[in-house]
Amino acid sequence: MKLSSVAPIQLAIVVLGIGGGRVIAQTTAPQAKSVALDRFSPGEAGSEWFALDTLNLRGRARWDASVVVEDAYHPLVLRSTDGSSEQTVVNQQLVMYLQGAVFLADRVRVALSLPLVLLESGQPVVVNGAAYPQPEAGVGDPRIGADVRLFGSEKGLVVGAAGLQADLPIHLGNRRYGRENDLRLGPHFAVAGRLADVGQLGSLVYAGRIGFLLHLPRDLDSELPRGTDLELAGALGLRLWRNQLLLGPELYGSTMLDGNGPFAKSSSPLEVLLGAHYHNANGLGAGIGIAAGLVQATGTPPLRFLIALNFTPRTEIQ
Repeated sequence: MKLSSVAPIQLAIVVLGIGGGRVIAQTTAPQAKSVALDRFSPGEAGSEWFALDTLNLRGRARWDASVVVEDAYHPLVLRSTDGSSEQTVVNQQLVMYLQGAVFLADRVRVALSLPLVLLESGQPVVVNGAAYPQPEAGVGDPRIGADVRLFGSEKGLVVGAAGLQADLPIHLGNRRYGRENDLRLGPHFAVAGRLADVGQLGSLVYAGRIGFLLHLPRDLDSELPRGTDLELAGALGLRLWRNQLLLGPELYGSTMLDGNGPFAKSSSPLEVLLGAHYHNANGLGAGIGIAAGLVQATGTPPLRFLIALNFTPRTEIQ
């Protein structure tokens, strides 16, 4: 009697264990750590590029404001260790950045950027023994930054500036793909300027940036490692229509210097962005862009769509 009564229970456990293995694994597997998934980092308020900076670092007690919205398609797809299967963790991520900047002197800028994850769709999965929780909307880590113009003018051949950005942990809620709850520091050096006049069309302009992103503390053991990244970016464009329209591509990427080493595919995202930006004489501006992932590193979407609205005080438009 004992065997006959125990056998059905054992059979039920075996069936549930096979058929619901994914659920059981999710409850027992260790949870993946929080990570700021978004590989796109907008330029500071007042820039006419999406990812780069025009370095208009002039004026006293001047301020700039902007709103940047980006929609990433399939930004987080993880592959099992043996490469046999893929799991889509985040299908879509819609983020809005509220940005502002003030100028304390003729060459110093202090800026703030607050990311709001408006929409994040996906499903909880287990990949390589780690449980990735259900995506959800929330508030990201605010970024503060300071830049100092070192030489030149944005209207000349070259202007150079150095700065530091810091993403500050705010520890709100259970955000997993828009916040890390740890400090990130980004020292950088940037240049911008005008290369040449292009006849009646306008002028050829450029921007560039090199920097580092330091995660404090580091975490090199997860599927979404956090270490020390080398960041590179560049842009080339045409200023048209009395310098009010800027058209051109931007290229930005990074590679982790530790972990699997520089230029490992999984930790070396690279994207190209084609954008159009307009500014009128009243200080109002707008931009639209589309980006594509050239290297499908972890966290890099195949497609990204962007729009921007910004305001620069009319007294500074020349």
